[in-house]
Amino acid sequence: MARKEKYDSDETLGRATALFWMQGYHATSMKDLETALDLGPGSIYARFGSKAGVFEAALKNYAAGRRIELERHLEAHDTVLDGLAAYAGSFRNLCERDAPSVACMMMKSVTELHATEPELQTVASELLDATEDMFTEQFARAKSEGELSADSDPAFLGAWLQAEIMGIRTYAQKANTAERVGQLADGLATRVRALRAG
Repeated sequence: MARKEKYDSDETLGRATALFWMQGYHATSMKDLETALDLGPGSIYARFGSKAGVFEAALKNYAAGRRIELERHLEAHDTVLDGLAAYAGSFRNLCERDAPSVACMMMKSVTELHATEPELQTVASELLDATEDMFTEQFARAKSEGELSADSDPAFLGAWLQAEIMGIRTYAQKANTAERVGQLADGLATRVRALRAG
């Protein structure tokens, strides 16, 4: 049977994201992409321009998913800190999630591409910065709404929360860590809530 040349944009990008997230950039060949996306090379190049183009789109898709997940937790809670705490606590089941990897795709990419693909590494770094900025913005909102003390530093707190989550995701790559990962995520959620002024 001839390979389909039509594709659903969101589904195709989701498959590319899952493949790169699991295997990384260098371990993923164009043949792998053709198989995973069920597309011929002409269709892939027409849409993305190159393997690097597919990877950049996949990275941005992954980052957008993380942003949506954060927004979902914030919208489900009455206060910013409760929303951020719920987001932090959601990593308690990280090892049981049906995901290509427990590690953050952006962080994996920064590490993998540092010496070999500087342009893509820059994209991954900028997306990590944007994620940190999201946290910073939420802490700034919490401060303006009186949840945080007047002398709190939203930029520091944004960096702190990102570093803590990245640490949990890195730790989760070890074998037999599910219980400990749950404890770490619950502890982080508690510390986020403890930032509340008064």
